[in-house]
Amino acid sequence: MSEWTYCKGYIEVTPFGRTQEEKEFILKTILNHLPIVDGSEEPMYTHIIKAGGHSHSTNVDEFEARNKRLYIDD
Repeated sequence: MSEWTYCKGYIEVTPFGRTQEEKEFILKTILNHLPIVDGSEEPMYTHIIKAGGHSHSTNVDEFEARNKRLYIDD
């Protein structure tokens, strides 16, 4: 007879990156290079959950160019 143990949890991280896509790419790259955590039934799996909101505001795009769609000039 098997003994079953389920571990669920989350780790909050703030990755470096200029855009959401760049941050997600960095996280996926790191997760893909970690060793596999194997279990008796199946290996551990991960999900990236994006937090709502934003961490800062800017008047330039990812190429450091001013973009009229990114701000309203009063």
